[in-house]
Amino acid sequence: MDLIAESAIPLYKQLEEALLLRIEAGEFDKTGKLPSEFDLADKYGVSIITSRRAVSELVERGLVEKKQGKGTFVTKPKFKKNLQTVISFSDACRMSGMTPSSKTLECKKILADEMISKRLGLKKENEMIIVLTRIRYADDEPIAVETNQFPDSFSFLLDEDMNNRELIKTIKEKKSLEVYHTRRELTIIRATPEDANHLKVTKGFPLLKITSTSYDRSENILFCGLQLINCDRFQIIV
Repeated sequence: MDLIAESAIPLYKQLEEALLLRIEAGEFDKTGKLPSEFDLADKYGVSIITSRRAVSELVERGLVEKKQGKGTFVTKPKFKKNLQTVISFSDACRMSGMTPSSKTLECKKILADEMISKRLGLKKENEMIIVLTRIRYADDEPIAVETNQFPDSFSFLLDEDMNNRELIKTIKEKKSLEVYHTRRELTIIRATPEDANHLKVTKGFPLLKITSTSYDRSENILFCGLQLINCDRFQIIV
């Protein structure tokens, strides 16, 4: 795409759109790196000020990011989650234009501690619960480590292959129960070595921690959850 100096559209906007077309065509997919602002100025016959502003506009739009000492790179799409709706991770991925998948780390029956008993609304002491922990992926990239706790009545999960399965749909199919709404609490924590290994980040990397409780239409607690999410790959919609 050639830039037109006599156009009513400023040169920096023309260059911005030219770069956007190249990004959408996948020209930078191999490394993700854009040419330097000096190289862009030379290629398109504009000033460094013009090329710098064009790149800055793409940064403002969230399409590229500058990494100190490394250059400018195309940003990866972010997983978007609307906290006001009941929607599965898989559906949220698809709505963000990504392909969901999951890997089960463990699914086991354990004795509930006092905190989990309270969260699940268990009425008896020493009740057994089901714990399911999975890594959730978007386009084969680990986005979250998800742990859900269920009353013992969900023991059927012990015999289910939950790799690449949608939990909400599985519960509906097997138990004829539907999640009506979910209450959530959000905090930021630092990744432990184990978290970092699962999410392919460094130890101490900031993670979004979402603690949740899901209910049916009659306000009965169905299950509780904990998600640890890579903050770089997540966008909250409220």
